[in-house]
Amino acid sequence: MAEEIDLDLVALTPAVVEAWQEVAQSAFALAHSGRVGPAEIPDEQARVNDDGTLTIFVSIPGVIDVSLDVPADQWAYLQ
Repeated sequence: MAEEIDLDLVALTPAVVEAWQEVAQSAFALAHSGRVGPAEIPDEQARVNDDGTLTIFVSIPGVIDVSLDVPADQWAYLQ
């Protein structure tokens, strides 16, 4: 079963950080559109999947779900 973890507990490759920033723009743009206030956008979260991949996601209920699947070799737990 997938385990949710704090995204602050992992290190990501620069390519993953860049990819997440691009993907997340659609969610964060809503804060500037007037549809959703910045306070309504939750922090990004992460989920470790059974196959070792990581899913980074943010969910704004009733508005949008944004996620990025990260290959197992592109992330690691911080020590």
